[in-house]
Amino acid sequence: MDKLPFFFFLSILITLSPSCKTKNENIQIQIRDPLIYEILGERLIVPPSPSQTPSPCIAGGIDIKNKQEMINSLDKLKSAGFDVIRTDFFWEDLEPQEGKIDEDKLQEYKDFVIESTKRNIEIMAIVAYGNWWASESAKSCYETCLKNNAQSNVCKSACAKIIPDAQKYGKFAGFLAQNFPSVNMFEIWNEPNWVVFLQPNPSPEAYADIFLSAHSNIKKYDQKKKVILGGLLMSETTNIPNSLLYIWHEFLGKLREKGVLSLADAVAFHPYIGQKSIPYPPLLPPEDSENSAGSLIYYISSLKRALKSFTSEEKPIYITEIGWPANYSEETGKTYVSGSQMFISEETQANFIIRAFAISAMLGIEIFCIYTLKDMPYDSQPFHDAEKFFGILKADSTPKKSYEAVKFTIPKIKGKYIGDIKTEIINENKNEEKIDSNNNNNNNKSSDDMNLVFSPAFEGEDKNLRALFWVVGPAGTEKKEKVKVKVYIPENSNIFSIYGEKITNYEKGKGYIILEISSSPIIAEIK
Repeated sequence: MDKLPFFFFLSILITLSPSCKTKNENIQIQIRDPLIYEILGERLIVPPSPSQTPSPCIAGGIDIKNKQEMINSLDKLKSAGFDVIRTDFFWEDLEPQEGKIDEDKLQEYKDFVIESTKRNIEIMAIVAYGNWWASESAKSCYETCLKNNAQSNVCKSACAKIIPDAQKYGKFAGFLAQNFPSVNMFEIWNEPNWVVFLQPNPSPEAYADIFLSAHSNIKKYDQKKKVILGGLLMSETTNIPNSLLYIWHEFLGKLREKGVLSLADAVAFHPYIGQKSIPYPPLLPPEDSENSAGSLIYYISSLKRALKSFTSEEKPIYITEIGWPANYSEETGKTYVSGSQMFISEETQANFIIRAFAISAMLGIEIFCIYTLKDMPYDSQPFHDAEKFFGILKADSTPKKSYEAVKFTIPKIKGKYIGDIKTEIINENKNEEKIDSNNNNNNNKSSDDMNLVFSPAFEGEDKNLRALFWVVGPAGTEKKEKVKVKVYIPENSNIFSIYGEKITNYEKGKGYIILEISSSPIIAEIK
């Protein structure tokens, strides 16, 4: 990650397959295939085109205790085109005393599943987490907490992340599989390589034990149910000991030795994009590979390589959390809560989410979960203020710009990623009229010439062809200023912002248009 990254693309162009031709049979869209050949000096493992785009998913943010609020949240998810919701099924809620199920809580979860199923939203259930009575260490934690005059419910929650007895955890996982037959995805724990979620330390051996027990008990009820490796927190930071944050690839290596990887139906990970030195909160672009602890493209490619070295079987990869905290609007200049500046704007959050979804589609990710649906209440006290503002809705459920962008853009591109539109950057300050943005022979170009244009094309579920366009700097950094780009799509195509606003001020040629683009994506409906 210390070496200055450079983006290489194939210059070979192919024409779009017959199934993706426009109505005018004389016009063919020029497509590059595959899109990304090399990045960061390393070969990527890319899926063949066309490939399915990820299922859009929301990670958390729904209060199932308030049924009407839960229904309203699900309606917002359905309206925005989400296919999946990832949520905790808390063991301490459902079985507060060993062997005694809280029937009222069980009904709340069942109502949630019923209402989600009505809207064709699939549930990914996190088997979460331990329980205050589920191991001797947890019991000791609970008793010590009570002696410090804390309330019982506070102590139970405080001790729930301690690693439980594997057989008891597996039994609870089996209980969920049996009582929720329509739930077909079970994620085993969350971020087990981080001490915040797996205590007293993130031990891959201890995690392997609970995974294997959960896998056995879930599959006992239905072999078709997917058992997913708990989402790993991605970090390349080496100055943090494994007792606090276990480096993800080392954690995976230990799980392979225990036979976990061969049994997992999918591998989940959390690629938050933050600074190298202190990677929290995530404030950097998904493509950034100069300032970040790891770009989204780097994390996906690294995980693919690791899995390929660990197992001969192709494993589906899910992003079960990705997000950015947004706490102000560029339009109004207002923040919701004064204080820390550790946030990005609503507009930037929207840009990052749409770009991250498109990149994930380009690289074969199967599920893409945005963290999270709704901001925390203003008076909440998380460990960091940024935690309050990851939602695509504000705390009062009003939409942020990211919700509007997701609602308009993702349903239009959901379908198949088919390759990339040919583009050429027009350089108005040099003798050359244009620079092929796909040409990897740019050794004599200035840094200004080495902007990277993303132009992924998608065949939507309605069979219509659409493409996204945005540009970043040579190391994936933001480009606020406009770059003029020649785009080889029919001149009668319609251009929109990611919020659905029609764009008309662009030049038209014969078989191409000229767009001014920045890091704010625009979408083309190709005629």
